[in-house]
Amino acid sequence: MGYSTQNSVRIPKADLQLDGESIYLVIERDTSHSKRGPIRKRILIGTIVDAQYMNPNDNYWEYFPTTKSKAAKKPKTIKPAKRKRPSQNDSFVSDFDEYMAYLQKAARAVAQSNQELSFPKLVPVRTSDSADCRSLSVGGAAVVRSLIQALGLDVILADTFEGEKAFLLTDLISYLCLDRNLDFRGYPSWVSDNLVYQRNAVLDGSINSLLQSGIHAGEILKFFEKWNQKQDLSQPIFIHISKPVCSRFGAVFESKKDIQKQINEGSFRIVTAVSQNDTLPLFYFPIDSEVDLVNNILNQVHQMGYQKISFLIEDSQLFKDHQDEFTTSGCSLLLAGWVSSDLDELIDQYGQDLKGNEDAYIPDTLEYGRTNSDPLGLSGDKTYFRHLYYNPNRAWLDKVKLDKLYQQEQTILNQLILKGLKRKDVNDPDHTYDYVVKNGWIKSFRVNEEYRNIQTKRCGFTTIITDRKMTAYQAIELWTNQTNGLVLLENLLDGLKPSFSKKNNYENYRPAIFLGFLASILVSQITNHLKKLGKKIIDPKTFDQSLDDLNRIKGVRRIQDQENGIRFERDTKLTKKQNELLQVFGLGEENIDLLLDQESEAFNKDL
Repeated sequence: MGYSTQNSVRIPKADLQLDGESIYLVIERDTSHSKRGPIRKRILIGTIVDAQYMNPNDNYWEYFPTTKSKAAKKPKTIKPAKRKRPSQNDSFVSDFDEYMAYLQKAARAVAQSNQELSFPKLVPVRTSDSADCRSLSVGGAAVVRSLIQALGLDVILADTFEGEKAFLLTDLISYLCLDRNLDFRGYPSWVSDNLVYQRNAVLDGSINSLLQSGIHAGEILKFFEKWNQKQDLSQPIFIHISKPVCSRFGAVFESKKDIQKQINEGSFRIVTAVSQNDTLPLFYFPIDSEVDLVNNILNQVHQMGYQKISFLIEDSQLFKDHQDEFTTSGCSLLLAGWVSSDLDELIDQYGQDLKGNEDAYIPDTLEYGRTNSDPLGLSGDKTYFRHLYYNPNRAWLDKVKLDKLYQQEQTILNQLILKGLKRKDVNDPDHTYDYVVKNGWIKSFRVNEEYRNIQTKRCGFTTIITDRKMTAYQAIELWTNQTNGLVLLENLLDGLKPSFSKKNNYENYRPAIFLGFLASILVSQITNHLKKLGKKIIDPKTFDQSLDDLNRIKGVRRIQDQENGIRFERDTKLTKKQNELLQVFGLGEENIDLLLDQESEAFNKDL
């Protein structure tokens, strides 16, 4: 079908589909003999000009014969052909054959209409995928960019790293945060789907070079010096010590001897800290020696200016190995562990010292969320937390055996899991479980209510032990806030698996760890802002769903004439959920439009 080059018409209100620049009308053919109902079919009726007008073809006039035409406001332009990313020597992306075909088509149109022939300017593009007019994500980038500017990260990175390295680092940490993909091999494809980050797109080799040797120890120290100058040194901070790093980054070991060698020579601990106010990651540094571990950490932290320090301890073995250092450090301690004993039994186990202090025990029990430590749902949909308070001036720490209690609980849970899945226990005389059996296999089971109540007293409890007086709710809030911020960082570090050498040392993993730390700053800030929606704990599912909603805010490229260049616009109106999310970060649709205008201006300057 031929196109009408003389006139354009308003886009009709009908069941339409937009595919690139082409507009299709969806029609239904009634087929009563088909059990699937009417067959849907689409027909090309023209091409889009802007948000209101289109260039119709003959099919359009067949279905909309009474439409009044209007002079076209914008000339039709040619869409550049897709091709590989241009090299630095390419001035623009074009295809000679397609351009000649356009000229021949335009010449025929001129011969029929006596219209002057105009030559369109072919638009250069930054990546191959941006050459089409599909929608590109912009919402998540607007949020991340605002957070980076609010934190001053862009200024610190620009002052610390030379040249284009700061821009690349900013884009990489945005990628880790927005895409939640810890494999840098996905970065190029992610860039092609995100409008804001296409300007600084680099080849894969540049990323590998940066990860291998592009970030130096002096630069990291300079960054943290500037970063800590922006923090409130008087606020309490919580320090978390990771488990020894030997194979956490996925290095390949050929034998047990190699593993032991790496543990002895190349392992290190990563120490991180978060603030009490907003769980903002403050610093990390490696500890490559287990000798005088706590004092080594304290010396470095005190040199930075922090005074109010607490240790978050979840590894009971770590506490046992450095018990003397912890008890003599003068720092606060916050311990947490799963226990299988009843609370009264726990108090009896720890002796009369606790009962003799009225302030030592706060009998609060709260329900708070579901965790993986209760896989059978023995506590229903909730996990029960108990809080104990001990006077730190009394020598109680040596009595705490959290590792033993943890092992007891795991043994019980493992027995229950095995009991629920073994075929021979179907006819359990105690009627512990009700089973649904099909063809000799257990399809599902549920715990009887009476047995559930019994087990709830034994399993599914977390006991938080603090060294200062607070309610159980305050203890839960304090623990979860700090550990969530640390878990975000630990997950990022665990997931970064660059292809480095077998030797696991800090020199090899410094760039990846540093990038993970920078990304965790953004992740923690997003989490803190999302709490404004009314949720006190932002779980990974809520976090991912919120980012997905933001990433669905997209812009589309409108190809204009040679004088006006390229313009990016929002392709759809914002949903209620998207507006709520933007407001949480202090943004609105006007900020999205402003960002699109800035990208349009920057894009045209690059031409």
